[in-house]
Amino acid sequence: MSQEGDVCIKRRYAIERMSFLASSIAIIFTILLISNQPTPELPYIEEDLLLQVEEENRRIKKENDALVELLFNQAKMCEWANKAVENMDITLPSGFSEANLGQAFSRIAPGLVGMEATFILVEKEYGINCLIPAAIAILESGGGISAIANNKNNLCGLGAHDNAPERSAMRFNTCDDSILYLGEILATHYAPGGKYYGGKHTLKAINKKYAKDKEWAQKVARIVSVLIVTGINNPEDVAHSARIKRREECEV
Repeated sequence: MSQEGDVCIKRRYAIERMSFLASSIAIIFTILLISNQPTPELPYIEEDLLLQVEEENRRIKKENDALVELLFNQAKMCEWANKAVENMDITLPSGFSEANLGQAFSRIAPGLVGMEATFILVEKEYGINCLIPAAIAILESGGGISAIANNKNNLCGLGAHDNAPERSAMRFNTCDDSILYLGEILATHYAPGGKYYGGKHTLKAINKKYAKDKEWAQKVARIVSVLIVTGINNPEDVAHSARIKRREECEV
């Protein structure tokens, strides 16, 4: 190797060494710079605050557990209540007033608003719990808006056969007339001694002749339960009214 080539090699080696040293110095400087930066302080959480949070979490869990249990019990009670209504003697007083029915109708069946007095009259004249014909009317007319209700003033599906309901349904002068007629047949034809009497004066027994739908009584009973929930603000007042009506009937 010539002397000139040896010099080139030495020069290249020196350059590479200087470059390495420069890189090392830059890295060291960066590390020192970072290490000298103030470390951000983490927020200090007092022990009392942690205890409060834990206590709040326990309270929320307790409330959630109680809510789950309440909803479960309510579901069981609703099922029991519907069964009770389905097998209830339909002559038991409702304790409802026109105002109670009006409040319920405005919430679940606006099409029946204004007919409260007629349903109350059914209870007074025929001794049929007013919630029964009201629930039947809601079920059969879709809350007072069905074609049969509009075209034939028939709220209760009276005379309507499954194969041609609109054509076969009875026609009434007014919707109130259809309600009163329903009350009359419930008090006569479906009562003891009546031609459609099914062994008991209950929705379940009436179902046998009134509708082919085997779940008809269950559906009516559910609507009765909804009417009760939506129609009253103070259950005790309604219960008291019903007890008074029952006592008056027994004294007659």
